[in-house]
Amino acid sequence: MPATSPSPVPASALALVVVGIGLTTTALALDGLVRGLCQGAGIAMILVGVAVLSAHARRRRDSDGDGDGMWLPSRDEDRP
Repeated sequence: MPATSPSPVPASALALVVVGIGLTTTALALDGLVRGLCQGAGIAMILVGVAVLSAHARRRRDSDGDGDGMWLPSRDEDRP
């Protein structure tokens, strides 16, 4: 079996964002307490999904092999 490269986007995080957007949009048709619960849960799912995507992007950037890590303004003088 050939080796596969890791996915650039974690499917679970992307699913959280999509379901959160769907839940928040669906909540517009509801009323009262149920609407508020759906909106709150949808926004929470979106935020958690974005946090996971951000952590995944940061981890990939740190491990791309150049040893430089993330860019910092104080390191501008060090670059050729």
